[in-house]
Amino acid sequence: MPLIGDFVELIAPVAPSTLGAEVFDRFQREPNTLAIAVVGQDGRPLGLIERNAFTLRMAAEYGRALYARKPAASLMDRNAPVAEASTSAEFFFQAYGAAELGALLGGFIVVADGRYLGVGTALQIVQAGAALHRQRAEEMGAWPATWPPPRPRPSPPAAPSPSSWRS
Repeated sequence: MPLIGDFVELIAPVAPSTLGAEVFDRFQREPNTLAIAVVGQDGRPLGLIERNAFTLRMAAEYGRALYARKPAASLMDRNAPVAEASTSAEFFFQAYGAAELGALLGGFIVVADGRYLGVGTALQIVQAGAALHRQRAEEMGAWPATWPPPRPRPSPPAAPSPSSWRS
Protein backbone atom coordinates (compact mmCIF):
# COMPACT_ATOMS: atom_id res chain seq x y z
CA MET A 1 0.00 0.00 0.00
CA PRO A 2 1.44 3.41 -0.95
CA LEU A 3 2.38 5.54 2.03
CA ILE A 4 2.66 9.33 2.19
CA GLY A 5 6.33 8.97 3.18
CA ASP A 6 7.01 7.28 -0.16
CA PHE A 7 6.31 10.56 -1.96
CA VAL A 8 8.01 13.12 0.28
CA GLU A 9 10.55 15.65 -0.96
CA LEU A 10 13.54 15.76 1.36
CA ILE A 11 13.89 19.53 1.48
CA ALA A 12 16.15 21.07 4.08
CA PRO A 13 14.12 23.12 6.56
CA VAL A 14 14.94 26.55 7.95
CA ALA A 15 15.14 27.66 11.56
CA PRO A 16 12.49 30.00 12.98
CA SER A 17 15.12 32.76 13.17
CA THR A 18 16.12 32.49 9.48
CA LEU A 19 15.55 35.87 7.84
CA GLY A 20 13.07 36.36 5.03
CA ALA A 21 15.90 37.47 2.71
CA GLU A 22 17.59 34.09 3.19
CA VAL A 23 14.34 32.25 2.46
CA PHE A 24 13.88 34.38 -0.67
CA ASP A 25 17.43 33.59 -1.81
CA ARG A 26 16.77 29.88 -1.27
CA PHE A 27 13.69 29.97 -3.44
CA GLN A 28 15.75 31.77 -6.10
CA ARG A 29 18.54 29.14 -5.97
CA GLU A 30 16.11 26.21 -5.84
CA PRO A 31 13.50 26.83 -8.54
CA ASN A 32 11.84 23.44 -8.00
CA THR A 33 11.33 23.95 -4.27
CA LEU A 34 7.66 24.77 -3.75
CA ALA A 35 7.62 24.97 0.05
CA ILE A 36 10.12 25.14 2.90
CA ALA A 37 9.32 23.93 6.40
CA VAL A 38 10.25 25.90 9.49
CA VAL A 39 11.55 23.50 12.12
CA GLY A 40 12.51 24.05 15.75
CA GLN A 41 15.72 22.86 17.38
CA ASP A 42 13.96 19.72 18.57
CA GLY A 43 13.23 18.70 14.95
CA ARG A 44 9.51 19.33 15.24
CA PRO A 45 7.86 21.37 12.49
CA LEU A 46 6.48 24.78 13.38
CA GLY A 47 5.06 25.86 10.01
CA LEU A 48 5.50 26.07 6.27
CA ILE A 49 6.54 28.82 3.86
CA GLU A 50 4.90 28.29 0.49
CA ARG A 51 6.80 29.71 -2.51
CA ASN A 52 3.93 31.52 -4.26
CA ALA A 53 2.46 33.15 -1.17
CA PHE A 54 5.91 34.19 0.05
CA THR A 55 6.98 35.54 -3.34
CA LEU A 56 3.78 37.58 -3.60
CA ARG A 57 4.52 39.12 -0.21
CA MET A 58 8.06 39.98 -1.23
CA ALA A 59 6.93 41.38 -4.61
CA ALA A 60 4.30 43.68 -3.09
CA GLU A 61 5.03 47.35 -2.69
CA TYR A 62 7.67 47.66 0.04
CA GLY A 63 7.52 43.88 0.41
CA ARG A 64 11.24 43.24 0.42
CA ALA A 65 11.83 46.13 2.79
CA LEU A 66 9.11 44.83 5.13
CA TYR A 67 9.83 41.10 5.08
CA ALA A 68 13.53 40.65 4.27
CA ARG A 69 14.58 41.21 7.88
CA LYS A 70 11.67 39.37 9.49
CA PRO A 71 12.28 35.89 10.91
CA ALA A 72 10.78 32.88 9.12
CA ALA A 73 8.61 32.24 12.18
CA SER A 74 6.65 35.41 11.37
CA LEU A 75 6.32 34.55 7.67
CA MET A 76 5.21 30.93 7.89
CA ASP A 77 1.79 29.33 7.83
CA ARG A 78 1.42 28.02 11.37
CA ASN A 79 -1.60 25.93 10.37
CA ALA A 80 0.03 24.01 7.54
CA PRO A 81 -1.27 20.45 7.20
CA VAL A 82 0.94 17.78 8.76
CA ALA A 83 0.96 14.13 7.67
CA GLU A 84 2.65 11.16 9.30
CA ALA A 85 4.95 9.42 6.80
CA SER A 86 3.51 6.02 7.71
CA THR A 87 -0.04 7.09 6.78
CA SER A 88 -1.47 5.24 3.81
CA ALA A 89 -2.25 7.39 0.80
CA GLU A 90 -5.79 6.05 0.85
CA PHE A 91 -6.38 7.13 4.45
CA PHE A 92 -4.74 10.48 3.73
CA PHE A 93 -7.15 11.17 0.86
CA GLN A 94 -10.12 10.05 2.94
CA ALA A 95 -9.08 12.28 5.84
CA TYR A 96 -9.06 15.33 3.56
CA GLY A 97 -12.38 15.70 1.79
CA ALA A 98 -12.50 16.93 -1.78
CA ALA A 99 -12.93 20.52 -0.58
CA GLU A 100 -9.94 20.28 1.75
CA LEU A 101 -7.60 18.72 -0.81
CA GLY A 102 -7.23 22.17 -2.35
CA ALA A 103 -5.62 23.35 0.87
CA LEU A 104 -2.93 20.72 0.42
CA LEU A 105 -1.87 22.12 -2.94
CA GLY A 106 0.17 24.78 -1.15
CA GLY A 107 2.14 22.01 0.52
CA PHE A 108 2.10 19.97 3.68
CA ILE A 109 4.67 18.82 6.19
CA VAL A 110 5.57 15.16 6.47
CA VAL A 111 6.79 13.87 9.82
CA ALA A 112 8.04 10.59 11.23
CA ASP A 113 7.19 10.19 14.91
CA GLY A 114 6.54 13.93 15.12
CA ARG A 115 9.93 14.92 13.71
CA TYR A 116 10.33 16.71 10.39
CA LEU A 117 11.00 14.41 7.44
CA GLY A 118 10.17 16.48 4.38
CA VAL A 119 7.57 18.41 2.43
CA GLY A 120 4.71 17.18 0.30
CA THR A 121 3.38 19.22 -2.62
CA ALA A 122 0.70 18.93 -5.28
CA LEU A 123 3.07 16.75 -7.32
CA GLN A 124 3.32 14.25 -4.47
CA ILE A 125 -0.47 14.25 -4.14
CA VAL A 126 -0.77 13.35 -7.82
CA GLN A 127 1.93 10.67 -7.51
CA ALA A 128 0.31 9.15 -4.43
CA GLY A 129 -3.09 9.18 -6.12
CA ALA A 130 -1.67 7.49 -9.22
CA ALA A 131 0.05 4.83 -7.09
CA LEU A 132 -3.19 4.24 -5.21
CA HIS A 133 -5.18 3.84 -8.43
CA ARG A 134 -2.50 1.55 -9.85
CA GLN A 135 -2.66 -0.62 -6.74
CA ARG A 136 -6.44 -0.85 -6.93
CA ALA A 137 -6.27 -1.77 -10.62
CA GLU A 138 -3.70 -4.48 -9.86
CA GLU A 139 -5.93 -5.86 -7.11
CA MET A 140 -8.77 -6.05 -9.60
CA GLY A 141 -6.50 -7.76 -12.13
CA ALA A 142 -6.97 -4.93 -14.58
CA TRP A 143 -3.41 -3.61 -14.59
CA PRO A 144 -1.13 -5.18 -17.19
CA ALA A 145 2.32 -6.41 -16.25
CA THR A 146 3.80 -3.76 -18.49
CA TRP A 147 2.65 -0.23 -18.90
CA PRO A 148 1.88 1.32 -21.26
CA PRO A 149 0.21 -1.57 -23.01
CA PRO A 150 1.72 -2.58 -26.32
CA ARG A 151 0.21 -0.87 -29.32
CA PRO A 152 -1.68 -3.14 -31.66
CA ARG A 153 0.15 -3.63 -34.91
CA PRO A 154 -1.78 -2.51 -37.94
CA SER A 155 -2.98 -5.31 -40.16
CA PRO A 156 -1.19 -5.53 -43.47
CA PRO A 157 -3.35 -4.42 -46.34
CA ALA A 158 -5.27 -7.19 -47.96
CA ALA A 159 -3.69 -8.51 -51.13
CA PRO A 160 -5.62 -7.33 -54.16
CA SER A 161 -7.61 -9.97 -55.91
CA PRO A 162 -6.82 -10.65 -59.56
CA SER A 163 -10.20 -9.27 -60.57
CA SER A 164 -9.21 -5.84 -59.18
CA TRP A 165 -6.00 -5.67 -61.17
CA ARG A 166 -5.81 -3.15 -63.90
CA SER A 167 -5.15 -4.28 -67.36
